[in-house]
Amino acid sequence: MGRSITVLLYNYKQLRGFIESDFFYDISLHHQVNYLLTENLLGQRLLDNNTVKYIPNFPKIAQASGNLIAGAILWKYRRRAMSYFFRANSIYGFRKLRCESTYYIDISKNKVNNMDRLIVRLLAISPIMKALLLIRKFYVHIFLRMHLKQNKISLEKLDLILVPHSGLSTIDFDDYINFFKKIKKTTIAIQDNWDSLGTKTFIMSNPDYFCIWGEQSLGHLQSFHRLRGTKVRLIGSPRMAPYNSSNSRFDIYKKIPNELVLNLKSDFILFAGTGDGLDDQYILDVITKSIRGDGKISIIYKPHPYTRHKLTEPTINNLTLKGVVVLNSESSKSVFYHCSLVLNAKLVITQFSTIIVESLLCDVKTLIPAFVQAKVKFDWSYAINTVPHLLGIVGFPNIYVSKNYETFKKDLHLALEAPNVSSQNAANWLCSKLDSSSALLKIIDSI
Repeated sequence: MGRSITVLLYNYKQLRGFIESDFFYDISLHHQVNYLLTENLLGQRLLDNNTVKYIPNFPKIAQASGNLIAGAILWKYRRRAMSYFFRANSIYGFRKLRCESTYYIDISKNKVNNMDRLIVRLLAISPIMKALLLIRKFYVHIFLRMHLKQNKISLEKLDLILVPHSGLSTIDFDDYINFFKKIKKTTIAIQDNWDSLGTKTFIMSNPDYFCIWGEQSLGHLQSFHRLRGTKVRLIGSPRMAPYNSSNSRFDIYKKIPNELVLNLKSDFILFAGTGDGLDDQYILDVITKSIRGDGKISIIYKPHPYTRHKLTEPTINNLTLKGVVVLNSESSKSVFYHCSLVLNAKLVITQFSTIIVESLLCDVKTLIPAFVQAKVKFDWSYAINTVPHLLGIVGFPNIYVSKNYETFKKDLHLALEAPNVSSQNAANWLCSKLDSSSALLKIIDSI
């Protein structure tokens, strides 16, 4: 049936974005879709085992060296954009530079010691980096070829290889693209996250095709990554399917879940937390204080599904007592659970979540709190304009910004009272309003 399509997944978040979203449904109706997963994804029940095969993760020493190489690449090219500059300085810079470059997101997860910083800065020297990348390619080729053979995966039968690009602080994406290109397979990269092409790492490989969200991402690919010979195609995002697809299988996600209906008033504010989660409770506190006494509006809190600051039971109980509806169940973390809430919200509030794109696609107003409780070296409202995917967002229809804690109440009520206007044209630049599954199928059929 059709061509042989192999989807390579190497990070658990990719299961949510590409498998749970049913992204490959249209393709599977016309082509044979098989999945190649790294062993860290063993035990996931989202796929038919008959279509899945596993390969080992790279050994720990290879993973560690890959992280250092990715860090060296970030350090070497950090001046291509302000976001990379801040990230590189705050992680790998000298002590004084790190203090001066206090970053506005939590980088505590980057456990980097001074020896790592020294190695990264040395590896960034051009001759050393070139030699190291060549050695890495040679090692990866031997490793993957050996394990594919051991798992009885015929290289001859492989045709098109689809590899998500998630902007992880590793070199894994380049490893896989370089390997499959070396054995003469057609590679198709797929953008995973809104910010993955403009804030985290640089791409050092050249996939045959790169499927991206929208025109904004095209600019990021051209300006920051400078790929050679890669054909870029716009497909939107599978995570936007309930808003963009006309397929009836997504209709269920446009209706507010029954378990929430009884807890909501006719009007509600949806507050979406961030992956860092540092300021979620701080901002929730100012939201609840700002609408205290208004019995006509509910507040829903959607923590980021991968927040690094997990909710505790006392925190949940405290928020519930304040009248906040907290989405903390496993089902509420599913990829489309919140879509009906975005569609029906009177106002969405978030700092820098992808929910901004979703609300713009739905012509729903968004208020961005441009302040943080952490001590940083500059005004966070300025920081919005240092991040490529957020650059210019404050000028979009339906976008409102509150620059400090003191004026938030006034800004919140201003946003609530303002009329909704059309913002889909602006959103289309960020994420093309396409049925991404159908768009990818057309690309595959044209190859």
